[in-house]
Amino acid sequence: GAARVEAVEASRLAHFCRQITEANATAGSKIEVHEVRAEELELGEGRKVDVVVSEWMGYFLLFENMLPSVLSVRDRYLKEGGLMLPSKCRLHLAPLQDGQWRDSKLGFWRNVAGIDMSALVPLATATACEKPQHRQVPADGVLAPATEILNLDLHTAKDADLRRFEASVKFELPAGKRLDGFASWFDCEFGEAGWLLSTSPSEPLTHWRQTAFYFRQPIEAGGGLTIEGTVLVERHEAYSRGYR
Repeated sequence: GAARVEAVEASRLAHFCRQITEANATAGSKIEVHEVRAEELELGEGRKVDVVVSEWMGYFLLFENMLPSVLSVRDRYLKEGGLMLPSKCRLHLAPLQDGQWRDSKLGFWRNVAGIDMSALVPLATATACEKPQHRQVPADGVLAPATEILNLDLHTAKDADLRRFEASVKFELPAGKRLDGFASWFDCEFGEAGWLLSTSPSEPLTHWRQTAFYFRQPIEAGGGLTIEGTVLVERHEAYSRGYR
């Protein structure tokens, strides 16, 4: 185990972190809890660490924008050849058919306890489709192999890499299917231990679930359809924790 741990918690939860570490500390170990923002952490001149561990991942991997804080600690305190955990992350995108979501959120209004409220369908559609949905999407609704749209090496990634990125995508949709939108998920590598975390819909459910982007009007694949284009993601200029 580690001979010394520097824990960073900006909120008042740091008070409880200290109590928990004191109750569980082993002989000879030293755990210090710093109640500061990661960017404001001060370990003293010349101090370096062997490993930086942080659960910074959000929905769509980057939502909440916590990674820059972790990178600031890396740049100041990780010794040369040190380890970042997670060490690498990949973000994926795939075409999705999700009739259950569309029926429950939009078709629902056509018969509400026997009352026709379909006049609300356009409003419900605009509201539900204007922003991403963080939910468990059906694994059998993924219509084609996912495309990697972002690959981060946490040892070398820079804040500029997170501000804006784009990727080309091309999907072949099977005949008879319907494109309701796109689903995204991520996975993480932990050094030599490998790719231990996946939020794919084909893997056990995590609290991140998946992030889905639904169309107001689905696209019928007919006898088969090729979808090709560019995905552009950029940090929101007014809402610093969000992306668009």
